[in-house]
Amino acid sequence: GTTCCILAATSRRGKQSNASSTDNNNSFGDQSTILLAASLAGIITSASASQASDSLSENGGSAMTGLIAGSLIPPTMKFVSNICSRFHVTATMTNILLGGGVGVLVGGFMHLSGLALGFGSLTGVIRSLMRWKMVEMGNYTATEHSMFSL
Repeated sequence: GTTCCILAATSRRGKQSNASSTDNNNSFGDQSTILLAASLAGIITSASASQASDSLSENGGSAMTGLIAGSLIPPTMKFVSNICSRFHVTATMTNILLGGGVGVLVGGFMHLSGLALGFGSLTGVIRSLMRWKMVEMGNYTATEHSMFSL
């Protein structure tokens, strides 16, 4: 989930920064800031998705949760950056808010809203369907195949 969050955040960051590359006032953090925010959001959402008590999320975090959280990082960073600029927040504090605050905000939102749990369960369903389809097609592992050949 964390890797998917980082990939989604940096991918969307590149598209948005190219669109506004001529205007330096629209900058909302450098690459290390977005990596920190995406890492925090990914860790929080993966932990939240893996805390599910149902058997669908028994394999840990959720790639889908990470992708959704990662896609929320760039617009949230832009929003927080604009607020900091409007209220004349110092650069150091802005970097702290963008690096740590945005990641915790997005991760906390995903956890408290139940989106992390929902997408974690959906990822579990997709994983189960893929495994069931593999077994149905006859793609057994070596131990399963030897059990059936007896």
